[in-house]
Amino acid sequence: MASHVSIIGCGQKCFFSKKSQLFFPSFLVKITHRNGRDKEQHEYHFRNKKDFLVLKRSKSLTGSSTGKAFPKSVFKKLSDAAEKKPWIRPESCSQEQEVQAVEAKIGCSVDESLKAFHPSMKKSVLILEDFMNSYKDYDGWEEFCRSGDGDHIVDRNKKNDITMTIESFNVSRSAKLGQYFAHMDNANKLLDEVMTFVKSLSNPTRILFVEPSCGDGQIVMNLINHISKLKEKIASTILAYDIDEIIIEKCKGNISQVENLEDDSIDLHINISCRNFLNLSRDEMMMDASLANDANCTTIFLGSPPYTSGIGDGENMDRDLPSAFIHHCIQLKADFISFILPDRYERHKHVEVIHKDINQRFGETWRCKSHQLTTNKFSFKAMEISQPSIIQSWSKTLDNIA
Repeated sequence: MASHVSIIGCGQKCFFSKKSQLFFPSFLVKITHRNGRDKEQHEYHFRNKKDFLVLKRSKSLTGSSTGKAFPKSVFKKLSDAAEKKPWIRPESCSQEQEVQAVEAKIGCSVDESLKAFHPSMKKSVLILEDFMNSYKDYDGWEEFCRSGDGDHIVDRNKKNDITMTIESFNVSRSAKLGQYFAHMDNANKLLDEVMTFVKSLSNPTRILFVEPSCGDGQIVMNLINHISKLKEKIASTILAYDIDEIIIEKCKGNISQVENLEDDSIDLHINISCRNFLNLSRDEMMMDASLANDANCTTIFLGSPPYTSGIGDGENMDRDLPSAFIHHCIQLKADFISFILPDRYERHKHVEVIHKDINQRFGETWRCKSHQLTTNKFSFKAMEISQPSIIQSWSKTLDNIA
């Protein structure tokens, strides 16, 4: 049985997540075994975040709870440093025998990785080591100390080859689904509009934010940051939907990296699901939000709906999906809607058609206001493109629209 685990370095190899299609730096650990005569044997293996969480979730074999809490911020700090440049602790390679063992494992010289280690990282490494070794008497210890690197560990220099294969597949999917992913600047402008409405509310009990086509999560990530900056903290629930099961996993991976997600001062619940928003019922939406159907909450829809149904021309392509999204939001009892739309939706005839249809179908009168976007950048088919667009907001009360 292993007696001790040490952190040697990080980033020379990466864990490839098939679900999110993202790469995460893996930690090189030294696992020390002692035989009956106190002779030590060492193994070097790579471990990823999932392995560390195995320890966190394991159960004590002795009944006492000595395992320490998983140091998320420390893990992120060390991983972020390795993302920029792989590093190795100098003290782990103080002897020639140790240098040879590490170089054999990583497949290259340790010189550059040793230079990448900053003294300020030493305390973080010790905290992570302390966490690992506090689980020696837990049922996850043996699994963590197993031989081998585990599945989906790849060399850092092979990331580009794998990424190119993934992107060629995703370009085809993106075209089929008509996916235009919002640029960060556009996401920020959309959130400014939404937060103006939020600040106009009088003592809301809870706000339900719904992103019907979340893509890779740019708008949701910005939403989390904007919620955390509100002076008056408001209980909030975020529902994020997308029809693409691959991009929804990438969205989950991106959102999991948002620092403000761990802010204990915010009453925030998030549910990210692979669903066709246009088939979503009110009951299903409220169930996803873990709220009663008649819950006292303000419902806000925001995002950048697909501009078309995908590839094709003429009758083969549905070019009016944004209107369908607006109608469905109202059917789901929206209080406010704010979308990034093609600039053609600013034209009077488009607005009038939507007005008329809403009045006929729901017996309600809604008003809208549009702002032209100065930054018309989007990601489409893995390329940055320019698409003239607007932010259009709908509300029953015009006074609430900025």
